[in-house]
Amino acid sequence: MFDDKPRHGRKPIDACISVVCLVIQLLRVKFPEFNNTSNDELLKCFFFDLFENRGINGVNAEASYLEVAEEKQDITLLEYYVLECLVACAYAVDGVMAYRHGHKEEAWQLIAEAQYWAGVLYGKTSANYSTVSDKKQIQEKASAKCHEENRYMKQLALDYYKENHGSFKNKDDAALHISKTISGGAFSTVRGWLKGVKPE
Repeated sequence: MFDDKPRHGRKPIDACISVVCLVIQLLRVKFPEFNNTSNDELLKCFFFDLFENRGINGVNAEASYLEVAEEKQDITLLEYYVLECLVACAYAVDGVMAYRHGHKEEAWQLIAEAQYWAGVLYGKTSANYSTVSDKKQIQEKASAKCHEENRYMKQLALDYYKENHGSFKNKDDAALHISKTISGGAFSTVRGWLKGVKPE
């Protein structure tokens, strides 16, 4: 499905930079006050800091986003949007890091996640949802859709592992295979699903 050749002559770092630049552009369109913030400051927040702080990655950034959406926390539209920006950029940086460590298939999967979230931001930027009720409705729909898809893919992955565990060397091998062929999710996500599942 994936190989180690650059996509159309591009490498994950190129795709990562494209995602980060698009996110910054969308942030400025949605919130014009960011036009007074330098590119260097925004790149530090959404790019360089994510390389240095590996405690933040796409998976836990997305988990934080879903927690906010689920609990309908009282945050501003700007804070909510910035959190979504962070999810997109964190997945993009994860893709570069995976590529650097020789995990080329996972790298492109993570880049695809980043591009998906950038697409979500693009759609929300062009949509008119300025009222609080509109924001809550979007949060509820996004949360419900994400959870429905995530539960389905997780169950599919677990069922497949239980039926086919004997054909894998270990859970890492199983997670890589499942992420490429069954779930379409990132390796790290699938590996997390398999944690503690019997047989070990």
